[in-house]
Amino acid sequence: MSADSRGDRCAFSVTDDLQVVLVTDNRKRALGHTLERVFAPDSPIRSCSVTVLDNCSTDGSGELLAAAAAEHPNLKVETHCRNIGGNANIVRAFESASKKYVWVLCDDDDFDWSQWAPVEEALASDAYDIVFTVSHVARQSDSPDVGYLAFLAAFVPGCIYRAAHITGDVLQNMYAMIHTWYPHCVLSLHILCNLKGRAFFRPGGDVVIRRLQTEDGSREMTQEENDRTLVRGISESLLHPDMRRMFWHVGFVMAAQIVNDEAERARVMERARFNEDWSGDFGRYCEYVAGYNRRHRGGSAKNTFDFMLSLPKGRLRRAFMLAVARPYLPFFVQARDGRLEVEILWKIKLRLWDKRWFRRKAPRR
Repeated sequence: MSADSRGDRCAFSVTDDLQVVLVTDNRKRALGHTLERVFAPDSPIRSCSVTVLDNCSTDGSGELLAAAAAEHPNLKVETHCRNIGGNANIVRAFESASKKYVWVLCDDDDFDWSQWAPVEEALASDAYDIVFTVSHVARQSDSPDVGYLAFLAAFVPGCIYRAAHITGDVLQNMYAMIHTWYPHCVLSLHILCNLKGRAFFRPGGDVVIRRLQTEDGSREMTQEENDRTLVRGISESLLHPDMRRMFWHVGFVMAAQIVNDEAERARVMERARFNEDWSGDFGRYCEYVAGYNRRHRGGSAKNTFDFMLSLPKGRLRRAFMLAVARPYLPFFVQARDGRLEVEILWKIKLRLWDKRWFRRKAPRR
């Protein structure tokens, strides 16, 4: 290591160079636990500048935050006078970035500070634009290609960002994507895909532990309950149709259109899948998305067209068109996993061809 690089490392300070912004909305119990972990004796960020953006909570979170701010002078609380929505609050958090690095936290996650050392070393090196705080979220991959990295970055507290990349152009696009549920992915995909010489660090363990529990902590949330958390605080009767119809898969591919290179965008969309086995082919994923849209969003035509038109032309778009049309066809022929099958009336499957039929059997000894 050169003397210059050693000097750069010594110049870095978590306290001075890392800004922590925590977003919250009517989750007093979870918020209290998160604050305990942020300011715990073993927390490496307990002396950082910590700002909480309270989205006009009415459950006593304000009193909790006032007490915490009185105990911790480096804790600043900003309470919105109106509920601006969870995803708008996330964008506000990134907009407030004023230090070299910014880390946006949610109010319902946990931390394993024993995994922090490699993250701090990566920040101190000044070599990375994105420093991941997770190695996996819902699934593991040994090959962190751009699609898998995009999937990790969709988890809001899963990344620490170099704040210099939060430009006016990026921020305006983030605001435009609030209704997709993934405004923060505009920033991560811009860095990962649009900036030449992108640099990222992925640790071997998870600093952030994702928790999907109900407010009372008694059980894990269902998919529908998790969906509703993203539109909490707005009257159901006043919910705009574009907000009502949105769900994870459609929102992500819409936000991913920020990727300029079509081939790179195709790699991101094919690999960054949600609630789907990582090893499944893209056709099966399209069937899942189309089926979810039919069952839970009334077969929204807007979702169908937004998902289809967000995909690059060619194989991926054809796969989704077939997945949408399949339930309305009396029979359907498909090639999958080395087999050619025909499905009749959505139930009867006949195998027309299988490459295993032509394997040469090993001679008996």
